[in-house]
Amino acid sequence: MSRLVTYGSTINESSTIAAVAAEEIEDARGKAVKFDENGKIKVCDTENEAVAGIVILQGIKPVKENEEVSVQIKDIGVAVAGGEIKVGDYVATDNQGRLVKATSGFAVGMAVTPATKENALFRVQITKSGVIGS
Repeated sequence: MSRLVTYGSTINESSTIAAVAAEEIEDARGKAVKFDENGKIKVCDTENEAVAGIVILQGIKPVKENEEVSVQIKDIGVAVAGGEIKVGDYVATDNQGRLVKATSGFAVGMAVTPATKENALFRVQITKSGVIGS
């Protein structure tokens, strides 16, 4: 019987990861991103799709292809709204990497502050809650 030997912790408790951009992104800050087939990130471009995380606001603008980007993958972060969002709404992606009130598809998380208009910043608890709706 084989035995697993570990040294130190194998659990990474960080809420962010460093990811590499698959393409140039004009402004990734606060946008939802996904992994492509090569393990690089790109802005979500389909409504209700699964996400890797949200690019942190302190990021660079624009992001060049193959440049490292800090992506928040859990906990409470700041995102760009695609429309009005109320506290407690589950949120999902729109086709521009912004978050909107989820009605179906993959829920990125739950709004913990409101967004009163399109492109407003709001706080979201990133939970990757899975598929919701019918």
